[in-house]
Amino acid sequence: MKSFEDEIRIDVGAVPSYGGSGYSWIRVTCRNRLLEYKKCSGDFELGKTFVLMEQKWKKKWTEAKLKAELKDKKLASDWCCHCKGHTLDGQISCVDKVFCLKCEPEIENYIAAYHNK
Repeated sequence: MKSFEDEIRIDVGAVPSYGGSGYSWIRVTCRNRLLEYKKCSGDFELGKTFVLMEQKWKKKWTEAKLKAELKDKKLASDWCCHCKGHTLDGQISCVDKVFCLKCEPEIENYIAAYHNK
């Protein structure tokens, strides 16, 4: 049986405090669908949450079970207008389109086409 465990992605990040209280976040995605998201107030909570999410989601999945789990989940990020991939690692918005970071070199072509309409 094929395992789809490598398609489960766990990302962590932090939002700095600019006069307020900052926080860390953790999200679990698969095929650009948001499986779970949580804000954490400190490193201990973040670490504990990471382990719990990893235990919950990093398991052997069959294609049928994975499709059923993803069926009603919302998108985790916008789709890139150029390559049609996810923008989980960051995005650039330009000329009414969204681009992933790897497609940044292509933006100049879209700008030129936009101005030549």
